Amino acid sequence: MGLVSYKKGQIVHKLGERVQTLELVLQGRISTSFGNQSLLFSKGDLLGLSEKAGSFYVMTFVAEEDTTVYSYPYEDEESIVSLIRNNGKISPTLAIAKVRNTLNYYHSCDAYYEEL
Repeated sequence: MGLVSYKKGQIVHKLGERVQTLELVLQGRISTSFGNQSLLFSKGDLLGLSEKAGSFYVMTFVAEEDTTVYSYPYEDEESIVSLIRNNGKISPTLAIAKVRNTLNYYHSCDAYYEEL
């Protein structure tokens, strides 16, 4: 765990891979898509919050440009609480990222189901 760099086009997480980490995007952009909808994660966003620890990714995440993340262990829901408690300076960033990710995911799902 720690700082991890990805080159443009590199897979960050692959469909079916076990969820074991949370990644805070420090620089760059990561995308994922389903159907005709896509989600974009950028500086301050946190990958993994919408996933259950130990489950499997239902989408593939790809670096859209050279990207740096900070990777944290994600064993259970307590890992999120611990992350926030032990990293007070990033708590506001995590809160904003969660709200933004949830809204983006909701809007993408809504648009996806309207297309069906």
